[in-house]
Amino acid sequence: NHGKFIEKAVRSIQDQDFSNYEIVIVDDASTDDSYTVLQKLAAEDKRIKLFQNEKNFGTEITLNNCINFSKGELLICRAADDLCAPGFLKNAVELMDKHLNAGLCVGDVEFIDENNQPSGVEALSLSTESKYFTSEEIIRNWKSDYNLPSASAIYRKSDFVKAGFYLKGLRWHADWMLNMIIAFRSGVIYCPKVFVKFRLDSGSYGNSRLLDNEAQDSVFHHLLNYLKNDFQDVLPAFMRSGALDLFAPRIVDTYYKHSDLWSIELLNALQKPIYTW
Repeated sequence: NHGKFIEKAVRSIQDQDFSNYEIVIVDDASTDDSYTVLQKLAAEDKRIKLFQNEKNFGTEITLNNCINFSKGELLICRAADDLCAPGFLKNAVELMDKHLNAGLCVGDVEFIDENNQPSGVEALSLSTESKYFTSEEIIRNWKSDYNLPSASAIYRKSDFVKAGFYLKGLRWHADWMLNMIIAFRSGVIYCPKVFVKFRLDSGSYGNSRLLDNEAQDSVFHHLLNYLKNDFQDVLPAFMRSGALDLFAPRIVDTYYKHSDLWSIELLNALQKPIYTW
């Protein structure tokens, strides 16, 4: 339900100085005028592939459907109210073509308000110039407050698929998990330029549930369960990097609460969060 923002979001892609792309949009049974706006845009541009869910399926399923409908080798996932920075697409594609081992590339994020006015920039600051970091370099240099911003990410589709898409049950942390799995397997390109203008909204998907302890516990339970049973190959990377410390102390509470999670491997991966806890 971002009818008032969706056209600007699409136009920010169409205005890029790179034209070899497709725009796949799945309307998740919106109740405002979003689909009407999108139909108009799709009629104007044959690169837009528009689909509509018969009912609301939620963010994870809808985004995964978008990926399945796509044909390209590279993927960018954009929220309906965010704007692509000028020139970012050409820059990001060139970097991905240059570093074929990289599973994703991220840039900086500029925050904007409802009126598109800037309110600051979040910079990962891994380097002062564009650089590919191997998975080992990511592990060794990771800090607790680091975050690979999904809003500014471009993915190699093959790595995205191998990481399991947006995993069921992870909800607002599905993109974080996806990014970390890809980074720990294939490395990351960082570009110290703004790739996206991200709209701040206290009522957004993730922010609206920050204080919901039951919902957070469910998400962390799923996350730890995936690590224990499905992604054992990257579990040592989570341990060495201390990446799970981002979710301390709540994720530690979840671990001790659910005996099905108990294992030496997960306990080792949680050493840094446990210290914080």
